[in-house]
Amino acid sequence: MLLGTVDGEVHGGAVLADGTKGHDLYLDGIDGWVDLGNQRHTCLGNLQHCVNGFTLSLWIKIGDKTGDALHYISSGGHTKLSHGISLKKRDGKRRMDFRLNSPGRCWVVEDPDPTVSNSWYHVIDVWHPTDGAKLYLNEILVANTTNPSSVVAGNDHPKMVIGRPNNVFIKYGRAWMDEIEIYYKAFP
Repeated sequence: MLLGTVDGEVHGGAVLADGTKGHDLYLDGIDGWVDLGNQRHTCLGNLQHCVNGFTLSLWIKIGDKTGDALHYISSGGHTKLSHGISLKKRDGKRRMDFRLNSPGRCWVVEDPDPTVSNSWYHVIDVWHPTDGAKLYLNEILVANTTNPSSVVAGNDHPKMVIGRPNNVFIKYGRAWMDEIEIYYKAFP
């Protein structure tokens, strides 16, 4: 069971293993991912359904895999052409990147410091329609924005996945994740 009441279908090199609390999700960075289904009519697939915003909280230990952009959570926000959210590491900068797209608007917050492979981080991503997006690492606010950019975002890829982009089978992130929680409210 992931994300409270959302069941996931595990694929490839993704496994549930004993973790710090219950089970950790391990993603091998080769072909491991989890399908959380079509989220088109939820906050995760369309921010217009999030009138109170939302908060994503998880523990993540990023593996030592390198690549252009390694994806950990995606419901479409990783591309300007689709609604949704994404959490990824851009290897050129080795920084966590949290991106949200809704019709016509895109918020991006990025950790200004490089993340360290094989270290645990408590990541909290918060979004509210009027207050914008915030990224916390280990309970410290590291980035925020209230000014979205303009985009032309459709809703072509509403599936929510963990471990890769939701529209292609590449850029798999290698990581351990624990306590993945989503709240349909923006916490401060």
